[in-house]
Amino acid sequence: MATYRIRLIAAGRLLISLTAIAALGGASAGQLYKYRDESGAVVYSDTPPADGQAFEQQQREVARSNKPPRVAVRIEESDGLLDIWADNECHCPAEVALQLTGGSY
Repeated sequence: MATYRIRLIAAGRLLISLTAIAALGGASAGQLYKYRDESGAVVYSDTPPADGQAFEQQQREVARSNKPPRVAVRIEESDGLLDIWADNECHCPAEVALQLTGGSY
């Protein structure tokens, strides 16, 4: 049995609540406010500007995906080391943990 040093990048058991993310599915409408700030820059916000400031109000449809997020752990060997990666393609918070048991691979 070969022995390896382990280089930790990010890995282990994924602790993510897929149920909460799946509940975000469907489409919803939202208010959008467009106005100019004090310096003249155009601002888009979900809250109206300060009192007396001119703004344009728009209704926008926000589509959400029912596709579950993909967070995967992969292990690669290079130069006698194990690289353990956690790929987070959903760009959402995800927590990973690694538990080492024994000194050989």
